[in-house]
Amino acid sequence: MERKTSAMAWSPLGGGKLVAGEREMFSKASKYNASYSQLSLAWLLRHPSVIFPVTGTTKPERIIESAKALAIKLDRQDWFEMLQWATGKEVA
Repeated sequence: MERKTSAMAWSPLGGGKLVAGEREMFSKASKYNASYSQLSLAWLLRHPSVIFPVTGTTKPERIIESAKALAIKLDRQDWFEMLQWATGKEVA
């Protein structure tokens, strides 16, 4: 962010591995009527450093599912909770 460049997140879904807050992720996915992968991509897309996720798939059904993340509008509190799960550190 300091250099005003954007990062590319290669394989951001980690082959289906979930973050530390798996139970909480289920709750959030239900709240937003989204899959874990859609919610994860929505989180990355809202990151202030403008991350470009590279899903690395050529399967049309996975591309269509991933594209639905663009319509998910995470609220700020949910985004910061997910940041805690991703980093394993409490956000002050």
